Amino acid sequence: MPDEPISLREYLISEIDKLRQVANERDRLYNNQFEDAKNSVLTALIAQKEAVAAAFLASEKAIVKAEEAQKAYNLSHNDLNRKLDDQNKATMPRIEVVGLFKAFDDKLLFMQQNIDSKLEAARLSNEKVYEAFQKDIASLRESRSLLEGKATQTSVTAAQVIAVLGLMIAIAAVVVRFI
Repeated sequence: MPDEPISLREYLISEIDKLRQVANERDRLYNNQFEDAKNSVLTALIAQKEAVAAAFLASEKAIVKAEEAQKAYNLSHNDLNRKLDDQNKATMPRIEVVGLFKAFDDKLLFMQQNIDSKLEAARLSNEKVYEAFQKDIASLRESRSLLEGKATQTSVTAAQVIAVLGLMIAIAAVVVRFI
């Protein structure tokens, strides 16, 4: 049967069988591709669900952390506000401080003028006392000079009296000897 002629019918059946085989193979390939695509889509969906779940979980954790951080910030901010309020209560307004400084400056100026006038009065008084002392010293020097002169005069006079007496005694002694 090597080269036996085949009938048209057989030929068509064999061609239809070949086409069926190709169609079946293509169907099987398409089914495999469809299954692979279906599995890929399912895997991608599962991965996406897991990613969304992880994102939600991370978001929830971030929200909790943000709330805790906000609570801590509010607490410290409230403490800072309280400290600033306490500090503000302990300080004086600038207008009052400027007024106090001006009053102190005025008092210091008045005191300085008062002290300056008292110092000037004391200086004038001291000059008068100094002049009086100078006059007293001059008068004391003059009287001392007079007293020294008188003392010198008295001592000279006493020496002269003693000398005259000594001379008289000597003369008397000479006279007594010769008599």
